[in-house]
Amino acid sequence: MKHPSLKLIPILALVACSSTHAQTYTDPVGVVKLTIPKATSANEPSFSFLSVQMSKDTVYTGQVSAGAVNTITVSNAGWESNQFAGSNGTHYLHFTSGSREGQMIDIASNTSDTITLSADNVDFSGETGSSFRVLKHLTIASIFGADPTAQGMIGSGTAATADQVLLFNPATESYTTYYYKTIDNPFDPNDIVGWVSASDNTQDASGTHVYPDSGFVFKRIDASNDLTISVAGSVILGKINTPITAGFNLVSVPYPVDKGITLGTSNLYPANPANFDINKHLEPGGSAATADQVLIFDGGIFTTYYYKDIDNPFDPNDVTGWVSSTDNTQSKANVALPAGSFFILRKDSNPSFEWENDSVIAP
Repeated sequence: MKHPSLKLIPILALVACSSTHAQTYTDPVGVVKLTIPKATSANEPSFSFLSVQMSKDTVYTGQVSAGAVNTITVSNAGWESNQFAGSNGTHYLHFTSGSREGQMIDIASNTSDTITLSADNVDFSGETGSSFRVLKHLTIASIFGADPTAQGMIGSGTAATADQVLLFNPATESYTTYYYKTIDNPFDPNDIVGWVSASDNTQDASGTHVYPDSGFVFKRIDASNDLTISVAGSVILGKINTPITAGFNLVSVPYPVDKGITLGTSNLYPANPANFDINKHLEPGGSAATADQVLIFDGGIFTTYYYKDIDNPFDPNDVTGWVSSTDNTQSKANVALPAGSFFILRKDSNPSFEWENDSVIAP
């Protein structure tokens, strides 16, 4: 998905404080349940690193007839103007073949036969003949409900006294806090009830979209019970590319991982080291300090993993491969990537790359 990555520092601070050419797609449908633990106490909220790993159903499939800067055209598509934008909700395009297979890009607008993509002056002329599909975005409201209090989420008149959903704001490179506002200020004609951001209670935020390959953080303030959210949707089969940029990225495996995708099978580093490519994989190193890192939150702490490519000849217990930063004598290749979200730290000196996922890697 062409969207900004999340930064780690604000999250660590939070945790520290609290502890056409028709093609047929038959993606499996189902329900993902998000279990959010209750707060430790009235003064100690819980923080959960989550992801949805689902999408709305595919609404269109086809092939590119022609491409140009930021646009693709499909001959005789017959779309309504802004069928994939505006009042119909936000959509994105997922390339399913061609040189951009796996990329997911937001749709800005469309005419009867041309889609304008939210890309930064990208030339799509090379995608003639490539297959794609269009999917509707999941949103805060479609995940948690138009009125989430019906499912047990705590709403309130202010963010400070409500459960919160934290998403990254690309304009400020900081987190935006969303909550369900239940009280209307009668002295403010612009005040509303519903999903809003903590910084603006006059704008409806229910349509804020949540990407299938990135994570978010849920802050639970209710200490009386856990919260379970059921999200219905489709599993996106095929290849999905997740952009990894310099710094911290909060990402997820974009497929259900109950069958177990591990560090070793994740393609973050190739199974055969001879196939390593700095433009496709995390950089290895002799220590965590010199390598890109994967940070998984579990039990209130982050565990750091990296791919160790140097064997210490003076330590018979030293190993190469996936290890943790606190133990380089035990292989961690079988550590499962979480069903929620986790951080990838890409060294500033390394180029951005697209983490190539494919549903076939799920056993």
